[in-house]
Amino acid sequence: MLGYEELEPGQRKYVDLVSLLYSDIGTEITYKKLNEIHADFLSIRERNPAYKIGYPNWLLVHNRIGKGRYFLPKKGVDKPTSSVTIRHTEYDDMYFSLLSKFNLERK
Repeated sequence: MLGYEELEPGQRKYVDLVSLLYSDIGTEITYKKLNEIHADFLSIRERNPAYKIGYPNWLLVHNRIGKGRYFLPKKGVDKPTSSVTIRHTEYDDMYFSLLSKFNLERK
């Protein structure tokens, strides 16, 4: 996981530009939103060829939080820990009740 201080100058340029143009974006970004932002950057480049910014592959590789979710590092924001949150569902209760009903062990 890369924090803002660990980014290369080109990567910081991307993060700063996204923060400037999309001020409502927090530190978590979805794959779909990432592609929408990149499409916006490409449309700007069509009007002005001097405007050049690449696709953030580094974000997809190093800053993945979960399926389709990525951590967008920002200045002054700590990177998330690598702990995994386990959600409890109604199926868990059913699963454990069946285990106890049939006197089975959980493996």
